[in-house]
Amino acid sequence: SFASVVVHLGDATLRVRRAGEGAYVQAAALNAKPLGGRAWLWVSEAHAGGELVLQMGAAPTAEWGSVLPPSFPPDGL
Repeated sequence: SFASVVVHLGDATLRVRRAGEGAYVQAAALNAKPLGGRAWLWVSEAHAGGELVLQMGAAPTAEWGSVLPPSFPPDGL
């Protein structure tokens, strides 16, 4: 587990911070804006920098990761 990580992307810095206890991501927010069910970032979002906060919990949730990235094949893998 980690408290925070800093990722350097060219001129931008993205800090990833965990909030709460537990091993499962419940939700995420980038620069205080909730990502909804997205478990991914657009490249432009990452390169803009800022802070990604991962809200942690004791059990998995169906919401986290429920929004598939546009590159994901419609019929699955």
